[in-house]
Amino acid sequence: MNKKWVASTALASVLAAVGISSNTSHVRASVSADDKSNDNDAEKIGSNGKDNSVASVMDEQGAPVSDSTDTPSEGSDVSDAKAAKSSLLKAQSSALTQATTTSGATSAQQQAFLAMAVPMAQKASSQYGVYTSVMLAQAILESGWGTSDLATEGNNLFGIKGDYNGSYITMKTAEWNASQGWYYIYANFCKYPTYFESFADNGNKIRNGVSWDAKYYSGAWKENAATYKDATAALQGKYATAPTYAASLNNMIESYNLTKYDEKSETDGGAEDNNDNNSGVQQVNGTQTAMDDVATVTKKGAAPLYTDAYPDQQVGTRALAEGTPWKVISKVVTPEGETYYQVSTHEFVKASDVQLKSEETSTTQPPVAISDTATVSNTNGAVVYSSGDANSATDRTLPYKSSWVTTAYVLGDDGAKYYLVGTDSYVKDSDIQLASETNTDESDQDVVIDYPDVVHVIATPSARLYNSKHQVSTYRALASNTDWKVDKKSTHSDGSIWYRVSSDEWVSANDVQATGSNYVTSVNGTVKINYIPGYGVNVYNSPASNHKFTGKRLADGTTWKVTSKQIVDGTTWYQVVGGWVDGKYCIYTAV
Repeated sequence: MNKKWVASTALASVLAAVGISSNTSHVRASVSADDKSNDNDAEKIGSNGKDNSVASVMDEQGAPVSDSTDTPSEGSDVSDAKAAKSSLLKAQSSALTQATTTSGATSAQQQAFLAMAVPMAQKASSQYGVYTSVMLAQAILESGWGTSDLATEGNNLFGIKGDYNGSYITMKTAEWNASQGWYYIYANFCKYPTYFESFADNGNKIRNGVSWDAKYYSGAWKENAATYKDATAALQGKYATAPTYAASLNNMIESYNLTKYDEKSETDGGAEDNNDNNSGVQQVNGTQTAMDDVATVTKKGAAPLYTDAYPDQQVGTRALAEGTPWKVISKVVTPEGETYYQVSTHEFVKASDVQLKSEETSTTQPPVAISDTATVSNTNGAVVYSSGDANSATDRTLPYKSSWVTTAYVLGDDGAKYYLVGTDSYVKDSDIQLASETNTDESDQDVVIDYPDVVHVIATPSARLYNSKHQVSTYRALASNTDWKVDKKSTHSDGSIWYRVSSDEWVSANDVQATGSNYVTSVNGTVKINYIPGYGVNVYNSPASNHKFTGKRLADGTTWKVTSKQIVDGTTWYQVVGGWVDGKYCIYTAV
């Protein structure tokens, strides 16, 4: 796919966080005619080698925009668009420089963000062997201290695209190219249950790289980066295209002393030691016993931390997010009989706020490792389970015909197989079809015909896209109430209808409404009105079936210059000055 399809992250939110606002009306998405022949590989690999599965506010283009974001209007000519592009990029650079120094976030917002983010970033960075300070600086910069739309709506701090265990949000993004100028597309971004999954996903990306190079970000690994500056330098040009990306991260790290969080994550298991004085350290509040376990937070929202298990010494700057796991190295039973678990050098969490892994019970069998693809065959979708247990159904459903990589299955207490398709996400065998058990490729039976038309998206909030193999796309979706050109129609073996909107992207007929309009064709000629002498033909505002009379008529026998024609439901229409006329009353002559 052409690089102009690629979306980016929350530039609009960062600009808003540093006090930049403007007024531009909403412009609906469109597809240029040349998208039919584009190469899908550019969806993940930018022309300059940039990782396009993640989008940075410091990329050259592609940030999600709100309706009030100041971007050029759709259809700007090339020279205006180039000038506007330069202006926007300068404003972006200025805004991001400000974000790393004074920042539009209030002190209270900054403290609240760090209180929630620090222990999660420490745990994720420790797990993946990267710098906590760099991870925090990226999160602050990319999300505007957690105030961006991606952060508030999807806990997405890094602009990672696609979906997380099937959950995603769709955002409008501004794009630019020399032939088309500025235009808009819509892209899917991961929606996480908490900040921790966002930090972990970022850590996994930095550690495991991209599909074409597992060591793509190896320069940012701790074993390869002697300092945080070496790590940020390794991200520049790969994570973000701006030549000042590393400097911006360094400025953020130094301005907010983020390096103080680096070394503690390796020894504290994910939380900061609040007592930096080696002299006069208080004893723990009770009887302490060493242990080796993992505690998962069950308290709604977050679990408070307590210094040395004293109930009146709650840590004010951090808490452990609901659902996150933490290594436990000891427990303390206080004189009052209350139990606390140690998760850091001087930080403890109440036993009532967590669940120990050693105390969990399960009736399911051990997982069986496999390597396969599960496609949802249940027309109502596949219910997602949090474990291999019929009683663990969640409120999430994977869409019909969507495909998911599965690496293991467990045998549930009901005798059914539950296939692992994501972290703590399973689908039941009766709802899916494994690729290994499919004898033929159903796509071979598709009947495809040429079908130039325009479709209007009626699905909310968006219509998912699929490739020619009936596999769901995790990178893009079509937003509701937008219009898209199509060039082919496919009828699947099950009778379902699909329209092609790009080289290997198809949308279900259930999610769109075909308008019955062919493409507008540019022409150079004249029409002579052939009607009733003494009368004229009506001029309409468009050739669509719901067109409106403009109040103007063209007299019989007069000749008019024509610039475009369009065929709607078999009728040819010509565009003249002031609107469109029905071709059955016209004699066309090419110039």
